[in-house]
This record gives sequence, C-alpha cells and structure tokens, in this order.
Amino acid sequence: MSELIKWADIVDGAQYANAKDAVDLVAPAMRLTLVIEGSQGSGTVQKIIRMMQHQSLEEIANDPEI
Repeated sequence: MSELIKWADIVDGAQYANAKDAVDLVAPAMRLTLVIEGSQGSGTVQKIIRMMQHQSLEEIANDPEI
C-alpha cells in the first residue's frame, strides 16, 4: 500500500523530482498512469484496481493484458 500512496501523491500533485522523471516512463506507476488515462470504459481500470490488492505496480505494469 505504501508504494501506491507514494505514487498517488507524486502523480496527483505533479511532484516529480525533475521533468525527466515525468516523461521517461521508467517507473511502473508512470506506465500504468498512461494505461489508465488511455483506457476506454472502466474495464481496464477496474482490473488494475483489483490487481493492486495483490500485486506490485511492477507486476501489474508487466502484465501482458495491461
């Protein structure tokens, strides 16, 4: 849960360490943010939320279905 809270604060508040971190998409949370923003409907978002209950952001971002 701490990983989710940390990244929620960073993404929601645009509190990146620098501009490069905001656009590099190296961090799993950044890749998931793009997936969520580009999703049509709520199916993918709901799936990600369910996965967050049991998996790390890295595992979710690397899931082929995501």
